[in-house]
Parts: sequence; structure tokens; C-alpha cells
Amino acid sequence: MRYKFILFLLVIFSYSSINAQSKKRIYENTYNSVDSMLTGTKPLKFQQAVYLTENAYLDNQLDKTAFDAAVRFNTSICKGIIVSGNIEYPEKDKEKATAQCAVFVFMTDSIPVSTNNGVVTHIPFAYNFDDFAGQKEWSDMFVSTLMQTKKGNCHSLPYLYKMIMDELGQPVYLSLAPNHIYIKAQNKRVGWYNIELTCGDFPTDAWLMASGYIDTDAFRNGIYMDTLSQNNQFHFAW
Repeated sequence: MRYKFILFLLVIFSYSSINAQSKKRIYENTYNSVDSMLTGTKPLKFQQAVYLTENAYLDNQLDKTAFDAAVRFNTSICKGIIVSGNIEYPEKDKEKATAQCAVFVFMTDSIPVSTNNGVVTHIPFAYNFDDFAGQKEWSDMFVSTLMQTKKGNCHSLPYLYKMIMDELGQPVYLSLAPNHIYIKAQNKRVGWYNIELTCGDFPTDAWLMASGYIDTDAFRNGIYMDTLSQNNQFHFAW
């Protein structure tokens, strides 16, 4: 009986060792792939970087085809909102501004969607109050989880917003506050403004500074509340 127990331990140890090596290879391959985008060997693709990161955590089990298809489907709804003609905007940068509006409406409001089975209602995304910081399960921070459950946080919600805007070919930027990520956008009608997707609002810079206890020097030096460059956005995706 003693020898059987020892053999059992050896089998478990071997399995754990192989599993650990497999995980290490996955993370190393993912790191190299994202690094190749940052160094210019491959094109910068935010959506790809997010997918690779989430897939690594999920042990290579995240279906890329399904992930990309979900982003495209969400983008198609936003395109429908744009062509509906319900967004009025008088300035010359209408294409950019209507995209900003459409994606915000898509993420924060109920939208009727025509399908082969008739009209269904796309429900807005909600804040994940049960595990907003990923303490119970880190994958609750993921865009893939957000698209499946319709619940997210200040990590997954702005990431999905940016992915859809990228699909629409329009610029938008991630920005940081303490322990928080939000969206900064710009158009000719209002200039620069902030998009807070966790509550569906447009907070002012003053409100963000006060609520986040952001020091003036941190703001002035661009530590918080500045637009992240493409490279820096990739670092946060990773």
C-alpha cells in the first residue's frame, strides 16, 4: 500500500511538472507575440493583444474565431445605429462623432436588433458588482467574459469600447485614474471629453480628480488622466 501511495505521488508530481511547463510555454509564446507588436515586427493590434493575454490565462482554451466574431457582431449593431439616422451631428467630423455616440448607446442602452428569428433586444452591459476586481475569478476582468455575461468593470468595458471603435476605424483612447481605466474621446462639437462606461456617464476632469484624489502634479505630469499612446495601451492590454 505504501508503494502504491508513493507511485501515486510521483504520477501527480509528473503531471504537475508537465502542466507547469506547458503553462510556461503558453505565457512565453504570448509574451513574444505581444512584444513583436511593440517592437514593430508585427502590426499593432489592440484586439489581438487582449485576446492573446486572455487566452494565455485560460490555457489556450479561448476560441479566437468566436472571440473575433463576437467583436464583429457587436460592431455590426453599432453600424446599424449609425446608419439609422437617429444621431444628429452638424460638424464636419460626423463620421467620428456618430461612431462615438453609437458605441456608447450600444453599451449603455437597450437596442432592438433584427435577426433571422425576428427582432430581439440587445440588453446593455452592466457593472459586475459581485466581482468587480476579479478577486473571486480573475477572468471576470476579461473582455471575453464581458461579451458572454454582459457584466464587466473598468477594465473590460473600456477595452471593448476601444475594440469596436478600432473596428469602425475611428480613434479613441484609454486613460488612467487611480485603480481605474476610462475612455477619452474628442470631436469638434465638444472637444475632449471623458466616457465612463461603468455608470454610463461623461465625468468632467474636475470630478475625476476629486473622486480619485489625483494630485495636481500627477495630472500635470501625465501620470493620470492623459491619453495613452498606442504602445502604452498595448502594455495595459498585456
